[in-house]
Amino acid sequence: MAITPATLIPLYIQRIRECLKIKDKSIRHNTWKTLAEPVSVLLELSEDSDLLYSVFSDEEFNVFQTLVESYPHESTATHPVARPGSAKLSEYASVAELPSMPWVPRGKGPSTVKKPTNSRNLRSVQQIPTSEFFGRILSYQEARPTSDTNNFPKNLRVPHDDYPFVQSAGCFSPDDEEHVASWVHQVALQTALCLLHNTEPGSKGWNFGKATSKKGLSDMIFKSVSSTNGAKPGATRLLVEVKCPWTLPLSKMEEITKFHNGLPNLSEIEAARKERGSSPGKKTEPRYNRAQRALAQVYDYCREQKHHFFIITTYEHWMFGVFSQDYTLATVTEPLPYNHQGPTILQCIIYWLQSSLFLPGSFELPQTGILQFLYYGKYVDKDPSNLAIKHHQGASARSKSLQRPSNEEPRRHVL
Repeated sequence: MAITPATLIPLYIQRIRECLKIKDKSIRHNTWKTLAEPVSVLLELSEDSDLLYSVFSDEEFNVFQTLVESYPHESTATHPVARPGSAKLSEYASVAELPSMPWVPRGKGPSTVKKPTNSRNLRSVQQIPTSEFFGRILSYQEARPTSDTNNFPKNLRVPHDDYPFVQSAGCFSPDDEEHVASWVHQVALQTALCLLHNTEPGSKGWNFGKATSKKGLSDMIFKSVSSTNGAKPGATRLLVEVKCPWTLPLSKMEEITKFHNGLPNLSEIEAARKERGSSPGKKTEPRYNRAQRALAQVYDYCREQKHHFFIITTYEHWMFGVFSQDYTLATVTEPLPYNHQGPTILQCIIYWLQSSLFLPGSFELPQTGILQFLYYGKYVDKDPSNLAIKHHQGASARSKSLQRPSNEEPRRHVL
């Protein structure tokens, strides 16, 4: 086909749109016959993008698709209409890296003081091996059945050159935790949730909301908003702990993965201070450092709400973690940069949401009973080809429901 001047493309789109609006089928058919070249141009341009879906409304697209299939022009016979569907959604999630968030160091954010107490019983933090975490995500998504939807969602907010119809969220440079949370929520979480709803129809009763009991802070929870999914409205499954990149920098996030002895309680801190000896007359209150305070916040809220999965993020970096059934062990990933590829942060978020809903084949709660007998960081099943299958044998009975029965023990992942 000869190269078409760019100035003609808007004219071609307008001519086709006028044809699609004609109600009389006979007149519309006759008009369609005169549009061989415009239709051919648009179909060829749309082979490697979603141009048609971005310029036509749903109703116009349906009419266009019907006309192409019913009355193909000779020059368009080899250019079928390709409408984005679940396969495209999977491709989008795998290539759409989060946009950069412009920021400059600011002052301190909201108070996040968490003092040592004797009530926290987090005895160990273990890092999830990065290669296995990535392997689980990619294997799981390959094993999941695709959705039969043929409608590409229009409320995605992570732009990509191959998807020109995806608009940015329009967030401004953040100057406090609340504005960082707007990037986390409007850009990353809402896009991931949109993809989850399209690939997991049973998840549509779940959404993100503000962690209301955490006054003055901007953290979010993944919660049930209807009873159609088998869970009571208000039931929670996952916490998103938001921090500013200037108050919890990468070095502090990395410290969390090194708390192999968990969070020290008040008695342990006081015993250690007594053993060291304190200066005469000097009374200082036991304190956690910034990394310990962040983890203590997550621990207290998750235990209070009785859910196990969590995400700690500054938008610049993302950590994915989960507590054991008795909250004595936490397993966490290393901090991942916002623009990570293979998998993308979107894929990681979707997988963690799926895991928090206890979907078959997803990540499991860590096992604590035999932890001391196993080598740190090694999983029982080391065959990557089995990652999406072996950990949920016998769980098919739960595949039709996103709600774990109240009398059923959560699945445990063995470290």
